[in-house]
Amino acid sequence: MKKTEVCIKCGSNSVLSQILVAPKNYPNAIEIRVPKESTGIFGSAFERADVQAWVCKDCGYLELYAV
Repeated sequence: MKKTEVCIKCGSNSVLSQILVAPKNYPNAIEIRVPKESTGIFGSAFERADVQAWVCKDCGYLELYAV
């Protein structure tokens, strides 16, 4: 859905794109921690990524992407 802006569930082209995902009553977007690289015995280094949504206005199908 992200590349074509066509819903993969119902085929509609009424897709809302790049919607910022945030928890209710919270001003900032949700972030996820993505492994960046291995750092040996101390585990992995992480970087943060925002979450965006693509939503079909007709059927409500939702896809989330880390950006």
